[in-house]
Amino acid sequence: VLNYYRTGKLHYPTDVCGPLFEEELEFWGLDSNQVEPCCWMTYTQHRDTQETLAVLDRLDLDTEKPSDEELARKFGFEDDYVSGNISWWQRVKPKIWSLFDEPYSSNSAKVSWAIYPMLSFHRI
Repeated sequence: VLNYYRTGKLHYPTDVCGPLFEEELEFWGLDSNQVEPCCWMTYTQHRDTQETLAVLDRLDLDTEKPSDEELARKFGFEDDYVSGNISWWQRVKPKIWSLFDEPYSSNSAKVSWAIYPMLSFHRI
């Protein structure tokens, strides 16, 4: 900001985080549109990142477990599920899949993800 008052050109310093720079602009009463074109992309990049992170937080993807019907559809035995003829393997397959595909889906999955790397290093 001091350099802006000296030169009349507002450049974005790369050693300062975006939100802190915005606070500085607000404190000094400067408009973000005054940032020089050479620095505009760098300046707006943190805003894009913050917006993306906010969207991901709102999605909250990992909290809702799929219903039995959705699992049957995903694993291709929806007809068996509807007719009530689900085999032992059809009941167990989604649980085994979630152990490896979704490491935070259950305590068993967390344990398997903790043990698996040890087994892999043991082979080396």
